[in-house]
Amino acid sequence: MHQVIESILHRRLQSVPIADGKKIGLVLYGGVMGGIRGAGAMIALEEMGLAQAFDCIYTNSAGFANASYLLAGATQLGTSIYYEDLAGWRFINLFRFWKTVDIDFLITVMQERKHLPIEKILKSQTKLFVTLQNVQKHKAEFLEVHREPHEQYLELMRAATSIPYLHPGAVRIHGVPYMDIPMRQPVQHLEQAVADGCTDVLVIKNYREQLPQKIHESDQVYVVQPDASWKLSRLEHQPTRLKQACVQMGTLVNHTFGIEQEILLQYEKF
Repeated sequence: MHQVIESILHRRLQSVPIADGKKIGLVLYGGVMGGIRGAGAMIALEEMGLAQAFDCIYTNSAGFANASYLLAGATQLGTSIYYEDLAGWRFINLFRFWKTVDIDFLITVMQERKHLPIEKILKSQTKLFVTLQNVQKHKAEFLEVHREPHEQYLELMRAATSIPYLHPGAVRIHGVPYMDIPMRQPVQHLEQAVADGCTDVLVIKNYREQLPQKIHESDQVYVVQPDASWKLSRLEHQPTRLKQACVQMGTLVNHTFGIEQEILLQYEKF
């Protein structure tokens, strides 16, 4: 078993801070509807008792939403958003060219239908970073959620998921316009985790091409990525395909940690 996986497993059923001489980071990516793969991975981590085992989590886009529901202890609820609320044409509509992806609808879902308990996230001792594009400076910036007001949280979510060209307009936070990182721009939060002194880093990729080329898997970094044969469009809207992708990735994480069974989607809509 890889050193990073062993280090994380030693923290099972514990919450940071943990005096084991380690600083363990989790790196999560986006990918629009491909984020359901990361959501499946979060289900696996939560069910293994590892939701509060990371000192720092570095995210962008859908990865921020997935990490938020993980720290809130509500991964099944958060995952159901993809295949229940965002599936179909309400969220993604290729004929609605002025707003192909409706992020305002997503935020409403998090507020009302699948309530995100922000207070639980902010009580967690895990530092949660979201990577945003500063539109004025044309550069990525890292914001840590515990440093932001409670009422600002969903605006951070709105900015993180406001995809350039697919959802119009930036979101102002402290007067600064922010958006999601442009799709063709490398996301540097793995490098940031290493620069911040993480001794062990687990990377969950939603697509194989997401890992930066500067840092490769090593004793310090372990990467979980979908099999090359697994196909999933970033604009997928079929619930069955989304569920399949979720279970595939969550089960892969289970196997990585030595658990043979596949994850189950247990959320039921009432």
